[in-house]
Amino acid sequence: MIIESLDIRHFGKLSDFKATFDDGFNLIEGSAESGKTTLAAFIVYMLYGFPEEKTAFSERLHRTPWEGVACAGSMTFTSGGARYRIERSSESTERGWRDTYALQNLTTGLAEQGAVSPGERFLGVTLDSFTDTALLSDVRRGGVAREKTADAIENILFSGDEKLSSERALHQLREVAKELYAGEGGSGAASVLERERDNLKEELAEATAKERLHYEREEELFLTRKRIEEAEREVEKFSKLETNYYNALMIEDYDRLHTLEDASGGRVSAIRAHEDAYRAEGFLPDRAYIASILEAKSETLSTGREAEDAEATHALLPEGADAVDADTRALLSAVDGASGEATLRRDAARALKKERTMLTLAILCGVLSFASFIMLGVMISKVAFAALFGVLGIVTLGGLVLFLVEGLRARRSLFALYAVCGTEKKDDFQASLQAAAEARIVISQAAAEKERSAHRLSRAKERYALASKRLSEILARWGVVLDMECIETQVSDTALRAEEYLTEYERLSAEHRAAENEVLALRQKLEGQNEIAVRARVAPDDRKRYRNQNAKDLRRGVELYTDRLKALRTTERGLLDDLAAEERGESLAAIAERILALDGRIARIKEQAAAITAAYEAVEGGAERLRAEISPRLSLDACRFLYEMTDGKYSDITVSDDFSVSYDEGDGERTVAFLSHSTEDLAYYALRLSLLNLMYKEMPPVCFDGCTARQDDERALSFLRAVRTLTEEGKQCFFFTSAKREGALAKRVFSSYRHIKMPE
Repeated sequence: MIIESLDIRHFGKLSDFKATFDDGFNLIEGSAESGKTTLAAFIVYMLYGFPEEKTAFSERLHRTPWEGVACAGSMTFTSGGARYRIERSSESTERGWRDTYALQNLTTGLAEQGAVSPGERFLGVTLDSFTDTALLSDVRRGGVAREKTADAIENILFSGDEKLSSERALHQLREVAKELYAGEGGSGAASVLERERDNLKEELAEATAKERLHYEREEELFLTRKRIEEAEREVEKFSKLETNYYNALMIEDYDRLHTLEDASGGRVSAIRAHEDAYRAEGFLPDRAYIASILEAKSETLSTGREAEDAEATHALLPEGADAVDADTRALLSAVDGASGEATLRRDAARALKKERTMLTLAILCGVLSFASFIMLGVMISKVAFAALFGVLGIVTLGGLVLFLVEGLRARRSLFALYAVCGTEKKDDFQASLQAAAEARIVISQAAAEKERSAHRLSRAKERYALASKRLSEILARWGVVLDMECIETQVSDTALRAEEYLTEYERLSAEHRAAENEVLALRQKLEGQNEIAVRARVAPDDRKRYRNQNAKDLRRGVELYTDRLKALRTTERGLLDDLAAEERGESLAAIAERILALDGRIARIKEQAAAITAAYEAVEGGAERLRAEISPRLSLDACRFLYEMTDGKYSDITVSDDFSVSYDEGDGERTVAFLSHSTEDLAYYALRLSLLNLMYKEMPPVCFDGCTARQDDERALSFLRAVRTLTEEGKQCFFFTSAKREGALAKRVFSSYRHIKMPE
């Protein structure tokens, strides 16, 4: 049988899951709880359906989804040259579970329904046989279900049918024996006598057991009391050793206490001597003092650098007029000599205005004078008018001369003002006045900056003086005179010396505190104890011997034997109660006599069934011989598989007729229980694989669920090589694993295979 594909609609935690498989090796990988075991269970469900419910939590309930939907899915496979599809569903209803099942031959297109499950029809084995051989799990089951598997193999070899066995051949013999012994309803003489004898044997066995139990209880009570005495002695011994151990410890504590107390004065003297060596002016430094001198040093150096920078900056700043060039200073001097820019600007404006006014009036007078003389010529015949125009012409002519003279004077004044700035034009004059004004602003700003620089320099020097004074005062507290030439070196040396003092002081103080704390702890620990009495309990020569014992071992010894003593006393009380509650019935001799009488009557009836019994044993012996012949065949195949799984380490194992497995390493035969758990697992895996060729009429798909979980890398690789042998023999294999290791190993073993990853 080769499974081609699965379609899981709902089954356990898997929903809408589909997978297609190769006819050889298929690796199904997934993390824990991803549904690998559920997938294997689905294959079993497709072949056999759900098993009969025997417990409250059945396989059916386990695989039914929590959402309440029905289990449902299909499986496509090939068998005997034809393709088939199984469809199953299981649904919980008010009337109980409703299971549906359909088998369709995809080659012919016809539905094929039968009374047996597909697993029994195509593989020829029941569900129990399939799960015991073709479904291998990492849970160590200790072999196979011996009785069921043995019967199944025997039946198959007898008749080709797992359920049709030699039992049918023995049925008639059993019926005749039943009639002879019991008769109708089991009321025959032999049956009645045997039941009575069996009842008496039960009474005899019960009485024998009671008698044996009585003597066993008395013997156990005797042994228990001896063990109680031994436990009491051991408790006393360990308790005494523990007491002496703690007494020796207390004596050591007393010695340590006295040593520390005697050394206390020396420690204090060492601290005082250290302080005196570093004390100056009655002062001793601390961490804050070191921080303060370092801070003061940093501030002094910083303010000194600031003062130097301020002085250098102040020296570089120009003094007032030096902020402008010599030509500008000459211009300013000339302007200042003329009463300043405003006066020059005002006088120049007035002179220019006067020049323009005089020129305008001169032109007007010239025009009037010209007009008067023309009118004089016109009015020459009229004396009065002629005289008037003549006077007017002379007056305007005189005004012309006057105004021209004043205009020239105004012009000379204007040029004199221009000459102050060294210019001859109005625009140059205005520019010079503007340059003078701007120069005055520059000089004013330079003077202000110089003044501010002087102020900053003064403040920097004040801060430097204050910082130096503070540093000097701090150093002076410890008798150090500040040397301004080597401030940094002096302060660093002072801080280093203070650090040396504090380090040693802290060490001495810490030792003293630790010793004092230890003294206090020892006093508290020994409080209420009498030193004289404690020392008297342990001889001086024995103290070291007791002290070298292991306290935990002593405590464990006391606790162990105390617990054992309690358990033994509980056992003693239980035995006494059981002996007191015993009930004594009929004697053993009386019961045995009655059984002998019944045996005589039964013997005569047994003689009548001798022939039937002989025939029955003949048929049954044939079945046993057949089982014995099966074992060598199983051993051969199991040896072959185990040899591959262990990489040749174990090559010779024996499968007995009860399917127990043993091996021989040269010192005698032993069961595989003597091997490691992982090797024992491999032995039973080999046994199950060897059963495949005997039990199945068609090779089944073989499932390996976590079979290499307890194997190391080499064993896992060998195991996969054995699986490869199965695939080469035509068996389809499914290998379920949660580790990526098996995927890497499979690549080394198989040239090609199907790799399926389960959903997370």
